[in-house]
Amino acid sequence: MGAIYCLIEYGASLFDAIAAVIFLTVLFSRNKKISKPLFGMGALVFAGGLAFLQDIFENSMVTLICLLTAAFLFSVVFLGGKWKTKLIYVLLFYSIQMITDMIIIYGITAFFHVDFDIITRTGSSLRILTLIIHKILFLLTLISVVLLHQRIQFFLQQWVVGGLMYLGALLNGCVIVNITNTGNLSKSEEAELVYVTLGLLAICIAVSICLYYLNRQQRYQLENRVLAMKLQEEKERLEKMNEMAENIRILRHDLKHYLTMAQGILRTEGAEKTELYLEELLQSRFEGEQIYHTDSSVINTVLNNKSAVCRKHGISCEIEISGSIGEEQQIDLGIILSNLLDNAIEAELGEDNRRIRVEMTRHKGNLFLQVKNSISSSVLKHNPTLQTVKQDKIDHGKGIKSVKKLVEKMEGTFVLAEEDNSFLVTIVIPENAKRAL
Repeated sequence: MGAIYCLIEYGASLFDAIAAVIFLTVLFSRNKKISKPLFGMGALVFAGGLAFLQDIFENSMVTLICLLTAAFLFSVVFLGGKWKTKLIYVLLFYSIQMITDMIIIYGITAFFHVDFDIITRTGSSLRILTLIIHKILFLLTLISVVLLHQRIQFFLQQWVVGGLMYLGALLNGCVIVNITNTGNLSKSEEAELVYVTLGLLAICIAVSICLYYLNRQQRYQLENRVLAMKLQEEKERLEKMNEMAENIRILRHDLKHYLTMAQGILRTEGAEKTELYLEELLQSRFEGEQIYHTDSSVINTVLNNKSAVCRKHGISCEIEISGSIGEEQQIDLGIILSNLLDNAIEAELGEDNRRIRVEMTRHKGNLFLQVKNSISSSVLKHNPTLQTVKQDKIDHGKGIKSVKKLVEKMEGTFVLAEEDNSFLVTIVIPENAKRAL
């Protein structure tokens, strides 16, 4: 019978270890550089190691440090994402494990009016009941965290606060467990430990609620920014449509005069002069203005504003966009595209053959963005760091740095290249990339 109880205890430890591996894998996904067979083997090894570490040390602080190190090492080697975020979730996992364990142990102790030793001693029926109830509560809590993670993205300040909170919860929990394991505690001392545990839980819940409302407030602010840009875009589009309509009315009014002049030139100076006149007329008076309209109000605003600047400076601007942009990344993409176009326009002002091409599309789960502008000589050869040539270096030259930082936060790829007298900036961003701002 003793062997069966020992097997149950190890099974509970193995459950926690497997839960840690699955929890982190669901949140961060497999590192693409690691093959599936190697990832499977690594997950099994780490799960077995985590289960072994939970029972090898008597001191809970040492056990906690070993578990945190092993779980964090697994996430860094085998999973994608940033190490800071992984560290926070590792702390969160073991905070949930410890807090739910303490809640169940003290709850059953109070409900059945039994000593703490009976609950923690291997071989009792209450111990098995405690393990079962704890694993159910633990699993439900982890599922809730995963669902919350998929719906809400926290910002850096919130992660820092959350990390400190869960680290404090773990340290306090270890102290309480070590005190409890010494035994020979009076009823009043056990009651004090229960109050400390409940107080610790209350603090964690309060901070979590504050983080939630802070996150919601920031999301509202972001949504307000998007709505404001949509209103601005609609206003600019309406003004542009009214301007185009007025230009069409003027052209219709003047069309008879243009045709009469063309007819007169044809009669007096021949077809060659007439052709030149018509070409000049088409370029100066009949060149249409295009209004770009995608599913993103931010991208629309950037494209229409920058294309107007290009027309003003005589820069040919070709824009090809396919696929949806989406609401989640439009602020980041708008800033990236605006900076890249500003740099391209600035570069083209010193060129004779002024040409810019923008391509944005989605392919195989990634967003592909490329901005190309013509160059007469190599830029990367003479200016590899892309330092601004303007005298005001404080207020200029930050566009590329800003783009690199945003792409890095979104876990994307940023590439500079030159080919066929063109300078290319290519960006690839994963479709499930998180917001950078």
